[in-house]
Amino acid sequence: MIKYRVVLVRPTYEGNIGAVARAMMNFGFSELIIVSSQCEIGLEARQRAMHAYPILKKAKMVTELKEATDNVDIVIGTTGVDSSSRRNISRQSMDPRFFAMLSSRINGKGALLFGSEADGLLNTEINQCDFVLTIPADPIYPILNLSHAVALILYELYTATGNRSVKSIKNKEKMNGTILHILYDYIDKLLDDINYPLHRRYKISMQLKRIIAKSWPTESDTQALLGVIKKTTRAIEKQKAK
Repeated sequence: MIKYRVVLVRPTYEGNIGAVARAMMNFGFSELIIVSSQCEIGLEARQRAMHAYPILKKAKMVTELKEATDNVDIVIGTTGVDSSSRRNISRQSMDPRFFAMLSSRINGKGALLFGSEADGLLNTEINQCDFVLTIPADPIYPILNLSHAVALILYELYTATGNRSVKSIKNKEKMNGTILHILYDYIDKLLDDINYPLHRRYKISMQLKRIIAKSWPTESDTQALLGVIKKTTRAIEKQKAK
């Protein structure tokens, strides 16, 4: 299974941070990174964390999202409202249970991003994710408390592994985020080489990357795709040079 770190982006209330740490310990997760925290981690956070205080103590504080997603194979964002609009491709999301089932078959490192209590993740942050999760909820009030959302998604990941600790999962198939993002760069290069219409390029690029991410490609899968696209771009360049 993918070994996930939990990333809180601009959290506002220290009580929620403590509750997130507790949920992480409940379901076998241990790495917490906090990006641009809007509050201190004080007594309230420690009280809410209870026996998960060691997770709080080890939490890494950073100022940029890139620092929190460094050296991972896949980045998963979360949003309270799923967009069914084809125009808003960046916020089209996946059900957490289905996501957890797919995730359990691959080994690697990942980052689970949760936005601030007031605003969630910004569009610029969502665009940095490989794909997005939305927890099904009543449309009258679909926005969950931060710690509740974290607990529900970690629960799905935990149960998808047969209630075994995330640390104990060993799979033969491995995802490689470095090669995956090289592949993404070549997809953009290919779109440029074939003169894909500029006004549609962002959307099709995002769709192709989300399709690839949702297939959970192993390192060998990614290398195969990368090899084909590299040869295609080289052939186009040779043709243009004639």
